[in-house]
Amino acid sequence: MAFQTTCPNCRGDLGSNSSFCGHCGANMTERNLENPLGALSKSQSPAGAAGVPMIEHHGKLDRIVFAAFRLGKSIAVVMTLLFFLVFLAAGVTLTLTTRSSFQTPQFEATHPNGVSATGELKTDTSGIRDRQDVERRWGDRLRKILENYSLDAKGYDILLSWTMAVPKDHREEFVSGMERFMTDGVAFAKSNNKQSDTSELIGKYNRMFTEALEAESGAKTEAQQTRLITLAVLGGSALLFFVFLIIPALLQIEKNTRTISA
Repeated sequence: MAFQTTCPNCRGDLGSNSSFCGHCGANMTERNLENPLGALSKSQSPAGAAGVPMIEHHGKLDRIVFAAFRLGKSIAVVMTLLFFLVFLAAGVTLTLTTRSSFQTPQFEATHPNGVSATGELKTDTSGIRDRQDVERRWGDRLRKILENYSLDAKGYDILLSWTMAVPKDHREEFVSGMERFMTDGVAFAKSNNKQSDTSELIGKYNRMFTEALEAESGAKTEAQQTRLITLAVLGGSALLFFVFLIIPALLQIEKNTRTISA
């Protein structure tokens, strides 16, 4: 009856009368069975002689590759967080730059102390259709301003030309702001026992409103440039964010593939 034994070196199955292991080439004499490591070291088989350095070589390579994977994952995580923060900052900046900075002039910003005469302004006769539209929508309110503050009747044409010079989306603000400005200016003069110069007051409001429009135009140009730069940063950071988000997954896939191959 045949019996099978196990090689103490590689744990492979052996016949009962085998002198050498058919798997690793180890000598299966009685002495070497007691000391299988000695049998392997004394064996002259090429496979047995080359096995140990190959294992050591693969062990060092694995440690280097694993260290590289860990470093790559750490860098990928840091870069992912960095570009995500850049993405958020760019989004906030884009939101803030889209808001309008225009503000209607308020009388509180001026405390007129002197009295001066208003220069004559020529009536703007161009744009008859635009004039008719302005007169239809705000003519009555402009006329009441002339009546309430004892301004010259010729000033009606001046007020119309001022209103027509304002961009259409700011004309309602211009007329409403003029009414508040004049009311506050006259009330301020009365509270200080002074006679207000309404012609100077209304002229100052027009100058301040024009300056506010110019400031808004400059702010819009600057905001447009900022938005373009921000959009570029936003797109770039989003792209890099997703790239570095994929890197850990690719590293893990490569690691799993290499482990399966090994």
